Amino acid sequence: MKTQLGSRISIWFSFSLACVFSACLLATTVPGQRVAILTPHKNAGDIEYAQQLEESIAAPIRILDNAQTDTAFRSVEIGDVFNMNVAEAKSAAAVMGCDFFLLIRTGAQRRSSFSKPDYYEAFAAHYLVSGRTGALLS
Repeated sequence: MKTQLGSRISIWFSFSLACVFSACLLATTVPGQRVAILTPHKNAGDIEYAQQLEESIAAPIRILDNAQTDTAFRSVEIGDVFNMNVAEAKSAAAVMGCDFFLLIRTGAQRRSSFSKPDYYEAFAAHYLVSGRTGALLS
């Protein structure tokens, strides 16, 4: 049961993030844009989700090496990774050498209810940030 649930969540994560990520970049796609995909919390779900996303992204967009971008990102002093200000975002992008970066956080929580049997809720939070302006795009 848990394996089935994990695979369903994984498929849903990949599809939803790929759609949102592609839609955001289609408006500004220029061949050779560099994108960093980051998983700040380093849990297994985040890493698997990022790998699946990386495999599904189209060719004109260059995904930067995860190990290098992670090291560069961690070298920048940021108070809260999921609540950066514009200066922090621009600084992080400059150090990583990317045009955009995507922060990923995923999870699944077991829920219970008095009216129905236990169930799971899954979520995928993703933040697409422009490295040039520091603006949150999605």
